[in-house]
Amino acid sequence: HHGQPLTPLDGMGTMSMDVQVTPETMENCLKVLYLEGFNRKPSFTVAKAEEVVYHEDYVSHANIAEAGKTGPGPAGMANIVLGILQNVPDVKWDVKEVLHAKMPIGDKYVIIAEASGTPNGQFLGIEPTGKGFNFLAVDVHWVVDGKIKETWHIEELASAIGQLTNKDGPDGIPPIHGGQPLNFGQSPQTAPGTQILASEMPECLKGFYYRALNHAADFEEKEVAEKILADKYVSHPNAGAAGTEGPYAEGFYALLKTSFWDAIPDLRFEPQAVLRIPFQGGEKYVIISSVTGTTKGEFLGLELEAPKSFHIMTTDIHLVKNGKIAECWHVEDWASAIEQLKDEKAEGMPALHHGQPLTPLDGMGTMSMDVQVTPETMENCLKVLYLEGFNRKPSFTVAKAEEVVYHEDYVSHANIAEAGKTGPGPAGMANIVLGILQNVPDVKWDVKEVLHAKMPIGDKYVIIAEASGTPNGQFLGIEPTGKGFNFLAVDVHWVVDGKIKETWHIEELASAIGQLTNKDGPDGIPPIH
Repeated sequence: HHGQPLTPLDGMGTMSMDVQVTPETMENCLKVLYLEGFNRKPSFTVAKAEEVVYHEDYVSHANIAEAGKTGPGPAGMANIVLGILQNVPDVKWDVKEVLHAKMPIGDKYVIIAEASGTPNGQFLGIEPTGKGFNFLAVDVHWVVDGKIKETWHIEELASAIGQLTNKDGPDGIPPIHGGQPLNFGQSPQTAPGTQILASEMPECLKGFYYRALNHAADFEEKEVAEKILADKYVSHPNAGAAGTEGPYAEGFYALLKTSFWDAIPDLRFEPQAVLRIPFQGGEKYVIISSVTGTTKGEFLGLELEAPKSFHIMTTDIHLVKNGKIAECWHVEDWASAIEQLKDEKAEGMPALHHGQPLTPLDGMGTMSMDVQVTPETMENCLKVLYLEGFNRKPSFTVAKAEEVVYHEDYVSHANIAEAGKTGPGPAGMANIVLGILQNVPDVKWDVKEVLHAKMPIGDKYVIIAEASGTPNGQFLGIEPTGKGFNFLAVDVHWVVDGKIKETWHIEELASAIGQLTNKDGPDGIPPIH
């Protein structure tokens, strides 16, 4: 809604770093999972998975056992691994590269693998035909105390389905999808890996996501070669011409136009977590994103009579050299997008597949902590906003908000001024505060608690407040009836250099609407919802 996601903004760095990791030198929980479990060794059992692989409260994104629920736990995940591969006797899950970053709590491992096999029974809902599959899989695991606590995973299942149902395709195992060479691990990791903010990505990656993929209104073709891609940029797979090297910088703009912009005018990539791994000759960036869009005509081979929307997760691995992207390996959950687009009953933007959120899981703790903060001892920008602005004091003006409250590039989630766009900036937010409350002369925004955490960059404040009042004019689209409202509001502010730089906020406006339109409800201000 309104362009949220709740980006973590944690500025998390790596505490320490091992040397290059190989499949043989991974932590034991990962060795057992990949070398035994995914390769159908008899030694992998549910009991072993519970004992040495998965943490007792293990969570997977997506939880394909129970979509939309937290889980599936150690036994549940072990049964998924055993069940999915039971009809693929020759399955091979070949680990190509392992990236390792030491986190403040535990470790993160990025596992890039090639999965192949020929089913002899039903697989992905498809009966066996003698045809096989070969696809890329990228998993990000958070390992704590020697066990996997949480996983984000994407497998190119849409490619596998395409291979298994292709009447003209070869019997047995086909070449890797799209002609990828999986040339991972050719250069060693050279220095500590780091989890960084999306805002700290190099300019070439910011341009790649926020300007190119998201098709900024002023994006020009010349930016591709000048600022984003190396001349001989190679993508795995090359979506422009499967099985060939490319698309190079010169072919990228046309590829975006035909494959994405024309088909999905509102395409939106939102990087959620970014790992930076120094490599010989450059750096690798692992980027997990939430991707949304609404189709316009044919997409993914589907002829869609009416516009339909999708919401999926993607993982990209970029090799950056000399300030430009030289190579990229990418996996998108297109299988989920196809399911969503084929759902005739679905309307609007669906929830993220299988209840993922893309939580960062960086183990972020407080760097240092003040004593208890009160409304009177908050930073001045927050005092002005809450004690003056939200309480309609004449001293709160747009000019004052620009001067002392909001950072010049202030962003609100949600941006209710322009849904889906970055903003609204200092003046825009001040006008929202003034405008929403102009017809509530007795408004009271009562701050109940303030939580403060010192971040590596700036501070975060959680403000819990009770908002009440009786409108004398239109409020939330409702004409005045003498009834009032009383609801809870929770705001999370990121304060940098004394001004609010970013906000995530939720107000119980549905409760307010219910109170104001309740014919049997009391006149005036009701009890708290």
